[in-house]
Amino acid sequence: MKGKTITAKKLNELINEIPDNWNDSIVTAGSLTPPATATIKDADGKEQAIVTIDKSPGEAGEFIVTCECQEDDCYHSRVLWKLLIETHRKLEEEKKTEAKPAAKPKKKTPEEKDFERGSGEPVATLSEADKDNPNLSVWKELTRPPARALKQIRGGRLSGMSDINPQWRLKMMTQQFGPIGIGWYYEMLERWTEKGSPLPTVKPLDLGEFMCFVSINLYVKVDGEWSKPIFGLGGSKLFEKEKDHFYNNDEGYKMALTDALSVAMKELGMAADIYMGLWDGSKYKTDY
Repeated sequence: MKGKTITAKKLNELINEIPDNWNDSIVTAGSLTPPATATIKDADGKEQAIVTIDKSPGEAGEFIVTCECQEDDCYHSRVLWKLLIETHRKLEEEKKTEAKPAAKPKKKTPEEKDFERGSGEPVATLSEADKDNPNLSVWKELTRPPARALKQIRGGRLSGMSDINPQWRLKMMTQQFGPIGIGWYYEMLERWTEKGSPLPTVKPLDLGEFMCFVSINLYVKVDGEWSKPIFGLGGSKLFEKEKDHFYNNDEGYKMALTDALSVAMKELGMAADIYMGLWDGSKYKTDY
C-alpha cells in the first residue's frame, strides 16, 4: 500500500477482522502515536513488512497509511492501527486512575476496633495472597479474638500476658462448624500425673508440686466429611505451692483438658494472631 488515505472509521471497521493473537505479529514498533511505524509479520508469519500510519494534513479523522506490501487494506496496517487504539485506551485508563480521589479509609468493624483497643497495635491482616487462598478459609474466621475475650494475667511467670477466654473458643468452634457432637467433637485419649521438681524452700525436700496431663483427639466436619484426628496435649497442676503453703487444685484435670483443646484448636487457626506474636501471647488462667 502506498500513501493511501483512510478514515479512522474505516480503520476501525478493518480491525474487527483480525484474530485475537494479532499482537504476536508485531516484530518491532516505534512511536505509538501518529506518525507511527512498525515492522509487522504477515498473518501466516512467513513474511514481514514495514508499515506507517500518519495523520492526513487534509480532513480531520483521516490518516495516510503506507506499507511495503503494496496491498490495499493490508493485514500489517490493521495490526498497527489496533496497536495504536489499544495504547490510546490504556493511556486514557491510566489518566482516569491518577485523577481519582484517594479512597476513603475502610470503616472498621466493631471487632477490629475491639482488637486495637485491646492491644494498642494495628489490626493484623492476612496478605493479599492469603485472603484468596481457600485453604485458609477456616483460619481466617478463627484467627482474631476480640479484646473482650482476653484478660490480662496478673502475677506469676506470665504476668502481663493475655489469657484467651476458653468459652470464646467454644463459641467460635460452634459458629464455624456447628454444635458440639454434630459439627465437631473431641475424645479423651489418656490422662496421667507426674511429680514436679522438689522445692528448695519446702521440707522435706522431696515434697514438690504434682502435675496432671490430658491428651485428646479433636474432630471437625467440613462439607459433610469428618476430619482426621487433630491431636492436643494439655497440662495443669493438682498440687501446687502458693505463697507459703501448698493447696490441692480440684480443677486440675479440667484445666488440663481446656489446655489440650486450645492446643488442638490452635492448629485450625484459633486465635492465631496471638500465637504468631501479633498480640500479647496466651496461657490458661486459673480464675476463669
